Amino acid sequence: MVGLHGKVVVITGAGGIGSETARAFAQEGCFVAVCDRLEDRLESARERLEGCGGEVNMMVADVSDELQVKTFVEATVERWGRVDVLVNNAGYGLHKPFFKTSVEEIQAQLQTNYMGVVYATKAALEHMVPAGSGHIINIVSVVAKLPVPNSGNYAATKAALDSLSLTLRAELSEFGILVTTVYPTAVRNTHFFETSGSAIEETWARHFMKDPSEISAAIVGAAKNPRAEVHVGAQTRILPVARALLPPVVRLLLRWIARVYR
Repeated sequence: MVGLHGKVVVITGAGGIGSETARAFAQEGCFVAVCDRLEDRLESARERLEGCGGEVNMMVADVSDELQVKTFVEATVERWGRVDVLVNNAGYGLHKPFFKTSVEEIQAQLQTNYMGVVYATKAALEHMVPAGSGHIINIVSVVAKLPVPNSGNYAATKAALDSLSLTLRAELSEFGILVTTVYPTAVRNTHFFETSGSAIEETWARHFMKDPSEISAAIVGAAKNPRAEVHVGAQTRILPVARALLPPVVRLLLRWIARVYR
């Protein structure tokens, strides 16, 4: 078990999962830095963090912009001296068939969901490697293992992040830096479905979704008790196995989803 009190935690994205994670780390007595591209989202997160303890710094920064991310991380180090934990959470969905999705939309999502992680991780490693310690926690998704039709580009960005995490875990071990991948299933009460353009959260499927607090608890739990992978929800374990063992059934299911999940 790792004591978190006094640790410096950097979190990208102040939406549902991001704000809940910031609150959970603050309650552990951490110094928490949070960035988001939207000022109003940061203000909402700040209200949720009132009275939680710890010390919190918030900054407007778009993770798709390398300079903004680097500036955010450097400001954190200037204030608190180091980065102990990086939570790569920022990202958004795009619910649209591939042939209707423009190249510009695909590039923009890739820039945020994948390159945003690259920029933040590069900036954090500049301080973690010399320190010989650190913990990178990447929020991936069950769709990295089994993509959902009409959200193919989102799944592709998460699959890329999944692969990067696996290689980083091996490469950074010699520097004492840990890498954890967190695989949530669908999460309600976030901006994900709002930004993706999907109304599924308004249907019966909402009851099968996780609350952001469950994801944040898993993230903080992984920081306390480091492990390579954290699965939140039985689907994150069952679906990849089904894909491996029953490929014809999965193909038929995905065809059905492609027609009705629009």
